Amino acid sequence: MDSKFEKVQKILTKYNQEHLIKFYFELSQEQKNILLDQILDIDFENILNLYDNSMKEEKFLLSEISPLNHFEDRELYKKDIEFYSKIGEEKIKNNAYAVVTMAGGQGTRLGYKGPKGTYELDLEPKKKSLFQIICEDIKRANDKFNVTIPWYIMTSLENDGQTKDYFIKHDFFRISKRKNKIFYPRETSTY
Repeated sequence: MDSKFEKVQKILTKYNQEHLIKFYFELSQEQKNILLDQILDIDFENILNLYDNSMKEEKFLLSEISPLNHFEDRELYKKDIEFYSKIGEEKIKNNAYAVVTMAGGQGTRLGYKGPKGTYELDLEPKKKSLFQIICEDIKRANDKFNVTIPWYIMTSLENDGQTKDYFIKHDFFRISKRKNKIFYPRETSTY
């Protein structure tokens, strides 16, 4: 067995992620090399620390919280909007853009039982879910720039299954399933 594979195996064992190489021996040599390189590029320690820190309860005093510096688009001049739009469009055209949706919330505060992203807004001419609205925006950009923008949807333990079922039921609103990843951070299966 080669040393790169053994190194990866050791790392994955340390972080309880051995399932990432479950089908390793079914891959071509090129696929094996790509997989091993991708795994070696992952900073598991940093990811684990970030996750653990995100679970810690921080207590802030209200006086410590202040708004972020920002500006609204209506405060921009037309030439500024054109300038920044061109930058964004170039990023999209060069496949340097992805959509990330933090979709772990439930719709309980809306009086809705289910993932917040599946909540339907009463729009004209028909109701649309928050996920559908995002899908339609992505599809428009895909068509306009002749690209396939990746969409990463991070769920939670509470709504992972419901979110995946929703997208399957709606055939992913006819956007590329291959470029979409619906995931719960403590698992690795994606859709």
